[in-house]
Amino acid sequence: MYDWSRRMFLASLGIGAARLALGAAPRRRPNVILILTDDQGSVDMGCYGATDLRTPNMAALAARGVRFTQFYVASTVCSPSRGALLTGRYPERNGLTGNAGGANGLPPHTPKSWRN
Repeated sequence: MYDWSRRMFLASLGIGAARLALGAAPRRRPNVILILTDDQGSVDMGCYGATDLRTPNMAALAARGVRFTQFYVASTVCSPSRGALLTGRYPERNGLTGNAGGANGLPPHTPKSWRN
C-alpha cells in the first residue's frame, strides 16, 4: 500500500507539473504608477475646490474619473517623505527626520559618507 500511494503521488505531481509547464500563460509584469505630490493637503487640488493652487495634471486625471481620496505619507514634511520613498525605510531609520538643509542639502547630523 505504501508503494502505491507513493506512485500515485509522483504520478499526480508529474501530471500537474506538465500541465503547468505546457498551459501556463506568460507572467505579466505588475502595472504600477507612483504619483508623488509634495506638501499637498487633502483639498489642495482644483477638483476639490482649491483656487490658490494650480494642479493641471492632477486635474486632468480627475476629469477622467480618477479621484484620490486616501493617502499615505511617512512624514508630514517633504524630505523625510522622499527619503522614506527612496530608501524604503521610516524617516527615523534613514536619518531624515526633518526637512533637509545645510551646505549639501542634508541635515548636519548626516553621516559623512552620504555627503560625497
